[in-house]
Amino acid sequence: MTTADLTGKILQVVMGLVIFAAIIGILVLLMGRGPKKGRDYWQLTWFLLPAILLLAIGLIWPAVRTTGLAFLDNSGNFSFDNFVWMFTQPSAIRTLINTVIWVLFVPTISTALGLAYAVWIDKSRGERFYKALVFMPMAISFVGAGIIWRFVYEYRSAGRDQIGLLNAMVVGLGGDPVQWLQTDPLNTFLLIVVMIWIQTGFAMVVLSAAIKGIPTEQIEAAQLDGTNAWQRFSNVTVPGIRSSLV
Repeated sequence: MTTADLTGKILQVVMGLVIFAAIIGILVLLMGRGPKKGRDYWQLTWFLLPAILLLAIGLIWPAVRTTGLAFLDNSGNFSFDNFVWMFTQPSAIRTLINTVIWVLFVPTISTALGLAYAVWIDKSRGERFYKALVFMPMAISFVGAGIIWRFVYEYRSAGRDQIGLLNAMVVGLGGDPVQWLQTDPLNTFLLIVVMIWIQTGFAMVVLSAAIKGIPTEQIEAAQLDGTNAWQRFSNVTVPGIRSSLV
């Protein structure tokens, strides 16, 4: 990249920021001059407008455009050839299967683990510390998570010192090192483990807050009725946090 290209990109970024700031300024000016009746509603609408606009430009329009292009062939005519190719190519089918596995496993297991942990540490003496400990992976970047888990899945050829935790354990038990991230389909589930490790903390914080919002009278009434811990969890806790679970 030449100096001129770099300067041009910097100017584009600066111009984008200036235009965005100008739009915000105009919105604030319009809100101040708007009618007093229903001002709160209009202020909310004007403040949401830039975010909605950016969402439409960066997410909704590309999605609509991509969907439209999917029904066109190379000559621009309407066709289902792209879908025929996608569902007949082994690599494309494998990609779809992996996507379905991710969608099913990651949210389900993350939510289940987060709920179990939130219930377990609820009202315990070290609750804040335990929450911070589990939420910590959520606070780091994906790059940081990748570096951390590299030292779990790292592979080195036989005869060399293993720096990956899993291979160090395998070699220590007399086995041969395994290329974990190149072993299909095991590598998909190993990457899912990383995402669950990251997302469980978020689920735990949200569900812990929901659990604390359950009226204590309901829990006390269930205890007076002679219910055990599982009955209180299934009949009081889960219905009380159903909206957060969804």
